[in-house]
Amino acid sequence: MNKIRRRFIVDPKLQYSLMTALLAVFMLASGTFYVTMSFALLEVHATVGALQLPQEHQVFSDLQRIENAAMVAFTVTFIGFAILLAWGGLYLARKIAGPIIALRLHLERVTNGETDADLPFRKDDYFTALQTAFNQHMGAYRRKLTPL
Repeated sequence: MNKIRRRFIVDPKLQYSLMTALLAVFMLASGTFYVTMSFALLEVHATVGALQLPQEHQVFSDLQRIENAAMVAFTVTFIGFAILLAWGGLYLARKIAGPIIALRLHLERVTNGETDADLPFRKDDYFTALQTAFNQHMGAYRRKLTPL
């Protein structure tokens, strides 16, 4: 199998653009969630403020503790999902780009007269129907080339 098939980054342009698109959508969703969470906390502050409790009341320290815990949870979740989406975008794009690159390389070999081998895909690549159809086509082509 060709060296390019063993690399994780097989088509940087495709893989990085898909990863960037996924991260942009994630950032938009995360920003929306953050703003929503902030408005909800402002509403809680307004409700507590309307009670006209003294500033040293327990409810204010509890509210601050809840806000801090929510911010830590948001930050950890945000970083974790950003890493997961970056890796997932690269991985998904590899599953798409890998078969296309394999097909291109195989077509170059066929162009150079190497018609014996079938098109190789990794077992978990996408587009296996393309691989099957191409290999069937090449089998029929080989049979036409081979005299009986």
